[in-house]
Amino acid sequence: MLEKKLCLVPNGPSMTVVQAMIDELMEEADVPMKISMKVGIVVDEIYSNIVNYSNATDAEVRGCADENGVELWFEDNGIPYDPLKAKEPDITLGVDERKIGGLGILISKKMMDKIEYSYEDGKNKLYMVKHA
Repeated sequence: MLEKKLCLVPNGPSMTVVQAMIDELMEEADVPMKISMKVGIVVDEIYSNIVNYSNATDAEVRGCADENGVELWFEDNGIPYDPLKAKEPDITLGVDERKIGGLGILISKKMMDKIEYSYEDGKNKLYMVKHA
C-alpha cells in the first residue's frame, strides 16, 4: 500500500492541499475511478467539517491506498465530536424545511464501508475505509 500524510493548520487554503494529496495518492495507487470519486467527496466533507466547525488549530490527514481500496485517518485537536452519534438530517423534508448541517456526515456514512471514531489524548480520531 502507498501512504501519504499531512500535518497542517485546518483552514480554507489547506482544503485544496488535502484534496490534492488524497487525489495523488489514489492515482499513484491505481484506485479505481468509481472509488476515487466517492473517497474524494468524503474527504471534502470530513475535512470541511474540521475546518469550519471544530475550532482545531492542528490537523493530520493520512491515507493509504492500493488497487483494493483506500484507508483514511483524520485527527484534529478541536472540540470533541463523534460524527457517528450525530443526528441524521431528515432528508424527507424539503430543502427550506430542513435544518442546516448533517448531510456531509450522512453522505460519508453511506459512501464508506467502515467508519470508526475515538477521542484520545485531546484529539478527534476518525478512521474510514472504502473497499474497491
